[in-house]
Amino acid sequence: MLLKKKASSAFVLSVLLGGRVAPVVGVLLGTYLFIWGAVALGIAGSVYFGSDFHASETAMLLLAFPVALAIFLWGFTGKKATSVWLALYGGGISMIVVAWLLQAQMVG
Repeated sequence: MLLKKKASSAFVLSVLLGGRVAPVVGVLLGTYLFIWGAVALGIAGSVYFGSDFHASETAMLLLAFPVALAIFLWGFTGKKATSVWLALYGGGISMIVVAWLLQAQMVG
């Protein structure tokens, strides 16, 4: 007879934080943030230098998938997860801030 055990919250937390799910989620969210920043900065930069908004939006969104795939795969090859996460999260946040400042300069 099979015994069914309820998964305790401590067990679920240990699996999530114990190295099985956390690296995947960290790299996935870091890749998303990095690509969001790159697309925002690419669109804002190209519009700032005189390109059409819709053309630059299309170009950046077409480049987003292959770049995201490469960054996602690179995230697993790093020897230190903290340095990979720092590069992804730090790069993404800094690109978003620069794109936001550039957009604010163009609008106002």
